[in-house]
Amino acid sequence: MREEHVQIQITVVYPPLKGCILKAYNLQQLLGASFGAAVELEERIGEQLSVSLNGATIYSQSIDENLHIDTERIIKALCECNIALKETPELAAEGETDDDPEHRRWLNSVCSGE
Repeated sequence: MREEHVQIQITVVYPPLKGCILKAYNLQQLLGASFGAAVELEERIGEQLSVSLNGATIYSQSIDENLHIDTERIIKALCECNIALKETPELAAEGETDDDPEHRRWLNSVCSGE
């Protein structure tokens, strides 16, 4: 029996604020590694941060001067769309390493709804 692989496309749209491209890039790396998906970045004037899955917006948040991106809620939103986390992500969140078991437990708890 042949298993079909469904390609998922995640798009991160971010506003052109100073420092936002780096935060968006870090989010792109985290999502790509965590979900094994192609993640595109788009800078749009007059937009807030949003994450789309196969063209449908699943998360959005306004970005203020501190540029905080709520990665926990973004991952939870993706998990609610039945997108499974990869067994072992290649990259981790900002400033964290793959060897961080606490981060792995956190990701698993977010997706399981605990």
